[in-house]
Amino acid sequence: MSAGSLPWPFVFVLTDIVNEYYGKKGVRTITFLAAGFILYAFAMIFLAIHTAPADFWVAAYTDIKPNINVAFQKIFGQGMNIILGSFVTFFVSQWFDAFIFHKLRHSLGENAISSRALISTLISQFLDSFLVVFIAFYLLGNWTMPQLIALVLVGYPYKFIMALIFTPVLHLVHYVIKQYLGAELAEKLKHHARLETVE
Repeated sequence: MSAGSLPWPFVFVLTDIVNEYYGKKGVRTITFLAAGFILYAFAMIFLAIHTAPADFWVAAYTDIKPNINVAFQKIFGQGMNIILGSFVTFFVSQWFDAFIFHKLRHSLGENAISSRALISTLISQFLDSFLVVFIAFYLLGNWTMPQLIALVLVGYPYKFIMALIFTPVLHLVHYVIKQYLGAELAEKLKHHARLETVE
C-alpha cells in the first residue's frame, strides 16, 4: 500500500463537514487552497533536486552508492510524480465527492448525514485510489498494470475501513460545531449549503 494512502481518509471526512456547512463553494475553496500547497511543494522539491549539493554532505555518506545526492534525486523525483498525480486526482475526486454528497442530500434527506458521507466517500475514494496510482506510477512511472491493480486492491479496502471508522467522528464534529456556533447559526449555514443542491 502506498504510504500516501494513510492520511487520506481523513481528508474526505473534512470535505464532508465543509460540504455540510459551506456547500460546494466551500469545498471548491479548500480544494484550490490545497492545490496551491501541492504546487508549492512541487516547486520546492523541483528546486531541491536540481540544486548542486554541498560537497561535505555527499562526502558524509560514502556508504551510499553511487552517492547520497543520486538517492535524494531518485526518492524525491518519484515524489514529484506522486505530487502531479495527487494534484490531478485531488481536483477530480474532491469535485466528485462534493457532487455525490449533494445529490444524496437531495434524495436521502437532511438527516442522513452518515449515509451521505459514507456513500460519497466510498465512491470518490475508489476513483482517487485508482487515478493517483495510474498517473503517478503508470503514466509517469514504469509500473505494470498488474502492479497498479495490486496497489489499488490493497489501498482501497484500507480507505473503505477507515471511512467506516471515521463515521462516528463525523457525528462528533457536527455536535461540536453545533455547540460552538449555536443551533440557529449552524442550521442557517446548513440551509445555505442546501440551496446549492437545487441551483
